[in-house]
Amino acid sequence: MRLLIVDDDEVALEILRDMLHSLEYRDLVFAQSGAGALAAIEHAPRPFDCFLLDIRMPGMDGVELCRAIRARPEYRNSPIIMVTALTSKDNVDRAFAAGATDYVTKPLNVLELGTRLALAETLVSERRAFAASAGIIKALEFKLEMQTSHALSETVELRDIERVIGYTSFENYLLQLTRGVLFLSGVFAVRIREIDRIHAVTSARVFKTILEDTARFITSNLEAPDSFLTYRGNGLFVGVIPREYLPVYRALTNNPARARCGVEYTQENDDEPGKIDLIYGDPVSPGLFSRAGSLSFLCRAIESAVSKRPETSGMPSQSSRHCPLSRRGREAFPHLQLREDYEQLLRESLN
Repeated sequence: MRLLIVDDDEVALEILRDMLHSLEYRDLVFAQSGAGALAAIEHAPRPFDCFLLDIRMPGMDGVELCRAIRARPEYRNSPIIMVTALTSKDNVDRAFAAGATDYVTKPLNVLELGTRLALAETLVSERRAFAASAGIIKALEFKLEMQTSHALSETVELRDIERVIGYTSFENYLLQLTRGVLFLSGVFAVRIREIDRIHAVTSARVFKTILEDTARFITSNLEAPDSFLTYRGNGLFVGVIPREYLPVYRALTNNPARARCGVEYTQENDDEPGKIDLIYGDPVSPGLFSRAGSLSFLCRAIESAVSKRPETSGMPSQSSRHCPLSRRGREAFPHLQLREDYEQLLRESLN
């Protein structure tokens, strides 16, 4: 254990040196003033593990020195033992208020000093083990961050949320409905505003938490049985609800207050919490004679949410009847444009 001993009395320093050598402590540095101690700390080739400080010294006394040592981040938790002839309660209170770990009075007893230093050494060992564990935890957190990070365009599986399913499962569900009673349902899309900025200023875990909280907010506001929601990527949620609940959804689109969903998140390097705003696309109701296997109505619902401007998100849009994707929609969702082109070629071939 590396010790710094500070006392303005040379005789006291010699006595401490002999005692510490008898206790098998050899890595010792001595200073005779507070200023000398701070200089030794500043220029030390490696950090000290423990400090022995006299209180009564000219200039900076031991209590002030203790406070100065504690102000340095690397010594915030290091053992500091006051070794002094002063026994008054006032001095004891001042020392512990400044951050002292222990208080030993002169004349010194070598066995008592050895016991106090053994406790300090145990504390140092525990702190080293804790620091090593903290480093391992930090490395594991970084690894977890890398494993859980998602590209902005990636579909993210949001588990353990009622009526929220994976995107592939959602498309398969819609395809099944096109073979039967899809005309009894409505499809909608909801977009998170400024999702690219949010993705850039949050960690992977915070970003996924945002998606989970937003999904819960959307499903709780619909309160529709037999409904499903999924996250498509690029800040876009798509869902399907029974047709009789479409008025509930339309009420959300016409209520600008619902755009502020109440979900907050922490931003890296910023103490001010961020807030999530939503843009509701217009719902699309597939007709009675919609073609089996076609998801063109899903394209229209997504296009409505993608193309709608924030200032008009509370107003019905005329784009819900417009099937072809805009340039913005094609850039954000290229696979939908591919599917749309394929369906167009298929219709022409059948004709």
